[in-house]
Amino acid sequence: MATELHKGKNFANLYATYRPSYPQEIYDQIMAYHLENSLNGRQLAVNVGCGTGISTLPLVNYFDKVIGTDISEDMMAHVPKDIPKLECHVSFAEDLEFLEDRSVDLVTIATALHWVDEKRFFSEVRRILKPGGTLAVYGLGSEALENNKAQSYILQMLNLKIVSEFQKFEMSEIPFKNVRRLVTK
Repeated sequence: MATELHKGKNFANLYATYRPSYPQEIYDQIMAYHLENSLNGRQLAVNVGCGTGISTLPLVNYFDKVIGTDISEDMMAHVPKDIPKLECHVSFAEDLEFLEDRSVDLVTIATALHWVDEKRFFSEVRRILKPGGTLAVYGLGSEALENNKAQSYILQMLNLKIVSEFQKFEMSEIPFKNVRRLVTK
């Protein structure tokens, strides 16, 4: 299903135009958490499910190299190509074979965890993260749109069941140590 929803240049254009961005506070909190471990570096960050790059681009301010991955070439066509520190790869979140074992400092997945096979994705994250590295799972709340009519349309389009399942996601389901829930305003 996830492979079909994001197909098409028209959808990608609408997504790039209207998708809300994430507040800077999210990236500040991610980096503060990441740097609590003095062994954590800033060499490589990977943003899985990057779409049009909304959650990928801010990471270039913090890391030597940033890789965005997504299953949709149409979505990734909107990611700027003129940023030397940024690469994009078409791939499933559960299959990041182009990355070496223990090579990534930070893995992020923003409002996309509900699209992936969590067991396979977490296994792949374990493989690619450096010891002590960070996995950041984040998203916007359902109050992200101020226009109620637009919000209603989006919820219908994405299928209310999927959205409600994502909102019920509990941290205890993330199979990693030192899990912390960070809340922004």
